[in-house]
Amino acid sequence: KITKNSLVIYLVKLITKYIYRNSDYIFAQSNSFKKNIYKLSNKNVEILYNPEIKRKNKFVFKKNKVTNLFFAGNIGKAQNLSVLIKACKEIKNENILIKIFGNGSERNYLKKIIKKYNLGNKIKILNSISPKQLSKELIKSDGLLITLNKGEALSKTLPAKLQTYLSFGKPIISSADGELFQFIKKNNLGFSCYANDYKKLAQVIKKIRNLSVLERKIIFKNSKKIFNKHFELENWSIRLNKKLYKYCKLYKSKI
Repeated sequence: KITKNSLVIYLVKLITKYIYRNSDYIFAQSNSFKKNIYKLSNKNVEILYNPEIKRKNKFVFKKNKVTNLFFAGNIGKAQNLSVLIKACKEIKNENILIKIFGNGSERNYLKKIIKKYNLGNKIKILNSISPKQLSKELIKSDGLLITLNKGEALSKTLPAKLQTYLSFGKPIISSADGELFQFIKKNNLGFSCYANDYKKLAQVIKKIRNLSVLERKIIFKNSKKIFNKHFELENWSIRLNKKLYKYCKLYKSKI
């Protein structure tokens, strides 16, 4: 929604098609993007997710009086964090605290809404933190949040924070449509609800608090399995090198 100018949109599509159709091989970062790119290019498109370093963390869980949920990253319209505030209004009597670390265009607006509804004991917006502090907060957290707004492009996206979350093996709560919704649900990595469905989100947040140790252990194992298969940096680099070698050989054979 950056522009509604039909000429600009037409030109962008034209350039995009030209780039895809003049590429020999294309890597996409989600299954939805793979399908779209194939339609535009009719070329070989493969999925190659964004990578992340491996962490040697073991499963540890200690039930605290307050369940801590974590979000880190940009605080903008695309992240739709207002849905969390609406969900918090539904869980006022639960011992749950949501911590949001980051900056963005919606930060001050969200702080005002939190103050307006007197939700400071349920949801806090904090400053961005260093990678070292980030790891400490993720280890302490009971659940990890990803929220996305409605939209055709956003529903095809797997946000970059997903692989970081997976590397820690904690239950993930997603409030998003399409690709992310299906990815979390299909791989049993936590809970999925649709974008803007704050009532369902509130229910899901309550479920996180009541997860058994066995359920958390299953999610931990699933997260590590998916992470190692698709996102772990060393394995990812080996796969990429193999693909590049294969395509270079194929390309040479065509000359």
